[in-house]
Amino acid sequence: MKYNKLNGSPSAGNQLPFADGAPVYAEAGWAGVIPAKGKVVQLQGVTGGSGRQTQPDEYLKWAETGPGGYYRQNIALRLSDALVGLDVDAYDGKPGAATLEALEAAQGVLPATFSSTSRGPGPSRIFFYRLPAGTGRLNTLPGPGIETIQHHHRYAVVWPSRHPGTGETYRWFGPDGERLEDGVVPSPEDFPELPAAWVAALSSEGVTALSGTVVPVLDGEPLDVRAMLTPGAITDGQDNKLAALAWHLYHSDLPRSTCVDILEGVVAAFADNAAAGKVPWKPGDGEAKWEYLEAKGEQRGSVVLAGSDDFDRLVAVQQQRMRVNAEAARRERAEVRPERPKMLTGAEFLAADFGGVMWRVDGLLAQGGNALLAAQAKAGKTTLRNNLIKSLVDGEPFLGRFEVAQDGVLAVFDLEMPDEMAQDWLRRLKIQHPERFMYVPMLGRGASLDPTDPDSVAEWAADLKAAGVTTMLIDCLSPLLAAFGLDEDKPSQVRPLLEGFNTLKRAASVQEIVLIHHMGHNGTRARGASSLLDWPDAIWDLTKDEQERRYLSARGRGVDVSKSALEFDPQTKALTLADAEPVAPELKQATGTTETKILAHFEKHPEPLTRNEVANAIPGRKATILAAVKALLASERLAEDAGKVGPVSDALFG
Repeated sequence: MKYNKLNGSPSAGNQLPFADGAPVYAEAGWAGVIPAKGKVVQLQGVTGGSGRQTQPDEYLKWAETGPGGYYRQNIALRLSDALVGLDVDAYDGKPGAATLEALEAAQGVLPATFSSTSRGPGPSRIFFYRLPAGTGRLNTLPGPGIETIQHHHRYAVVWPSRHPGTGETYRWFGPDGERLEDGVVPSPEDFPELPAAWVAALSSEGVTALSGTVVPVLDGEPLDVRAMLTPGAITDGQDNKLAALAWHLYHSDLPRSTCVDILEGVVAAFADNAAAGKVPWKPGDGEAKWEYLEAKGEQRGSVVLAGSDDFDRLVAVQQQRMRVNAEAARRERAEVRPERPKMLTGAEFLAADFGGVMWRVDGLLAQGGNALLAAQAKAGKTTLRNNLIKSLVDGEPFLGRFEVAQDGVLAVFDLEMPDEMAQDWLRRLKIQHPERFMYVPMLGRGASLDPTDPDSVAEWAADLKAAGVTTMLIDCLSPLLAAFGLDEDKPSQVRPLLEGFNTLKRAASVQEIVLIHHMGHNGTRARGASSLLDWPDAIWDLTKDEQERRYLSARGRGVDVSKSALEFDPQTKALTLADAEPVAPELKQATGTTETKILAHFEKHPEPLTRNEVANAIPGRKATILAAVKALLASERLAEDAGKVGPVSDALFG
């Protein structure tokens, strides 16, 4: 007997069921492998009678990159028309085991076969069989607690998926009833053939084999006629159930003769049971009910006029659907809603000790903040990124100028560079403490980082916390937008993704995020929707001129770095910040007077201020004031600490 085993061990905790399972099923010769979120297949056109049967070349791509994060979802098998599954439910009082015993007594004992279940070694499981060539559709409900899984009807969620309700992993069991080793799955040809007596009994052209057992599903649940036949169970309401059953059959794809036979079989089952009491229908009513439905069906094209009873009923039904949808959306929001923060009085907030403005990268990235690095095409954003990595990891000044507070672990999400190239470039920087950063190779796997999906956030947050990550660097945004089919020019699509980063940041106890993005708009700002500029606390711009010289500038909350040249060492790929661009003569002349105004202000009001607060306190052009502040700091006539400037004083800046 042929088995197929996974090469290597599955992902820890089976967090990537489709990625782990798809190659195994491809090796075993399976078609019809599809991703399922829990038990629900969200892809269109891969299930049902008219759906296509997925092939390995298609579903293996989902296992690698899968748009929408399919590679993280469960794995389901849509059987070919040569296979059938018997799904036996024998838990929570469901009678599947008893029904199977009765069917085997009538049709013969089933041959031992492979089965799949998430419920351990008990009777609840799906048994798989091959069908003889030419077998048509079978009854979907052979009896209470048993349903058939066929090419046109349902699919089977299998190893290494997790049951969305219990969290247990689905397992394969062999014909001997023993659990197969994880990574071992049967091939489609390994299943024995379903015996001819069973095929005949389950054929949709005949009435069900068990007396009183109805084949179809009504409102998603089997109509259990046996329960209806218990003493005292027959009431006036049962007539409504049977009428609903007739309507359900009328709209099914079963032949008319089969549907009428089913209805008459139900009537006969009632008539044969003296303990049932009142019989709602009599023999022949099945045929009459069908003729009534056919007559009603001719009226389906008629117009329902406003103000009529039928119109009011349709309106009431639609209102109910809208209320249900609104309530479902409200409950979904409630499930993912973060904990409500405590309300503070103004006095409490002002008296709280938040530690002041601390910097991860002095003057560029505040502790707990977000930064957006917008780079012109081929301006060297990866080189700048790698220099930032080395500084954050080794604690060296960034660009030789900006002091860095090394704390915790840096996580680098690289969505653009091939692994070999990224490794070579980082090696040249001779990082001294590689243990202080995590590298996540994301090229072609952008959809795996979905900050708008609560499940994805929970998984990443757990990994980031376990690694002690305090800062995330995401390079870059464009592949993420492409992975989710988002338009970077539409704020309604970009903003949820950016807010999702904040959600992930909070869930993972990450302090800072540096997000890299391409520059557009003639090289003046980050490309895309204006909401990209609202999200960060600081914006870094990397540009180049016609002579290919590179420049860095930054602005934001407490951040003010004028456009300054970058010097590059091609051997080590190290960048250093050179002097700022020369100040225009008219601005230099104006700063002298402004410097006097600033010093006079601090003489009267010595309390330190941020640079923006200084600009608001001194009359004049902001650019002139900020240039004057920079000149005063350079000449040490002002001092700066924790993002604030003020008079040189040990009392203030000790």
